[in-house]
Amino acid sequence: MLPLFIIFAATAIVAALGVVVSRKPIYSALFLLVNFGTLAALYIMLQAQFLAMVQVITYAGAIVVLFLFVTMLIGGGELGDLRPRGSSLASRLTWPRVAALALALLLLAGLGYGIVTRTIEQCPRHPHSI
Repeated sequence: MLPLFIIFAATAIVAALGVVVSRKPIYSALFLLVNFGTLAALYIMLQAQFLAMVQVITYAGAIVVLFLFVTMLIGGGELGDLRPRGSSLASRLTWPRVAALALALLLLAGLGYGIVTRTIEQCPRHPHSI
């Protein structure tokens, strides 16, 4: 069961990165669809079948299709940078990018601390669960 969880979790992370990094909105919406599908698989592994079906029907079946429809309606061309490629690194580092980088490093530091000090442990099973 653990190898299957690792495969689905890694696929979800890669798909989420694909949503953010993709230069074309169509590819980004398709990565979002893959992400919702893997999250539904993770819900099934947690014995939450109803939540998995709601995830598939509501998000993958309606929201992503709406995103794709609107993107195709307005023309889903490739997104370009606001600044030219030859600009310096200092001009490309705006405050939202610096804030996002700082928060990402803070999150990774907190997760690393929790793993090293073993404060993040597996939750005990409920006595009435199957």
